[in-house]
Amino acid sequence: ENCSQRQVFNDDTGRSVHYVRLNKYTHVNMSDSAARNGHSDRHGNCVWSSQRNCLVAHQTADWILSSETYIPEDYGLTETDTPPDMSVDPETNILTVINPSEIQRSYFISIGHTIRTKLCTHGTSCQPTTLVLVLDRRSVVDACELILDDDNAVQDKPDSDEGMDLRISCDVKDVEAHPNPTEFVSDRVYSFPLGGKGPYLCSQGVGGLFTHFYPGTYHAIDLECPVGTPVLAVADGAVVEISQCNSATGSHVDNLFKWNSIMLRLSDGVYVEYVHIRKDSACVGVGDRIRKGQKICESGDVGFCPTPHLHLQMHESAEKDAPTIGFALLDKQAKKPYVPVAGSYYFPD
Repeated sequence: ENCSQRQVFNDDTGRSVHYVRLNKYTHVNMSDSAARNGHSDRHGNCVWSSQRNCLVAHQTADWILSSETYIPEDYGLTETDTPPDMSVDPETNILTVINPSEIQRSYFISIGHTIRTKLCTHGTSCQPTTLVLVLDRRSVVDACELILDDDNAVQDKPDSDEGMDLRISCDVKDVEAHPNPTEFVSDRVYSFPLGGKGPYLCSQGVGGLFTHFYPGTYHAIDLECPVGTPVLAVADGAVVEISQCNSATGSHVDNLFKWNSIMLRLSDGVYVEYVHIRKDSACVGVGDRIRKGQKICESGDVGFCPTPHLHLQMHESAEKDAPTIGFALLDKQAKKPYVPVAGSYYFPD
């Protein structure tokens, strides 16, 4: 099939966007994330039931329709042509994702209408469904079928917004390998980052296949907690950065870069970042000296956040693209360090 028949274009943000006209769509419960992802609830250092309204595939998964090698000629292209990041077949309504590059790429795709996957013969939907796809070099994935009425067929970008109920949007990023994924320094052991009663579920751990596969998030841990849970300093240090003006929440692609966070420089020189914190909840200021166990803010669900949780990660540098470093938390009762694992519950100090 010639790729030029597929109606896809870029909006003014640089993301690939596919507009469709739709009069109505059916909402079906998609709470069983594990079943929809085609594996057990604890897999890939993730608790999949915590990743609400999301489907994840690293090149292949039981739910995707097909996966194959990218061959430009199959799309009427040459090696020098650049295909779209994603496309929709106007006859079958199948959403295809293409990685023509020589490295892995991730595709976060939010879909605001009913879809059908290999595991869901009757179609599923949510508000919205977000696909998290990681494609190997030079590969193609037929992800799902869009369920559209005959009078809501795939179209070019409309001349006006009238009748345009929703759209598909996509964020694409190269996936590089972490420079030292197994690195761990034995004295990087810190206190628990949350107050309250607990216990708190680790919903994603080191190298988690949901979002912890980038160098900048690899060693992060996610701890589920109610919005407003006290967030504590894991060691003595100073506040170097606060971002707390955002309020967007949920699993839509548009929220990927709308998180709130606080960064501390600890007394050992390590930088620790607390992400998804509640809007305007910081009770410290930039430059303040803080003590271990001191409340610095409250947990939230701001940014790309399917369920309320605290995302905690550490770096050797405050640079934007600095890779994460490994760390552990201290079990005060057992007097032993541990690294939280997805699916396990942990109590505060």
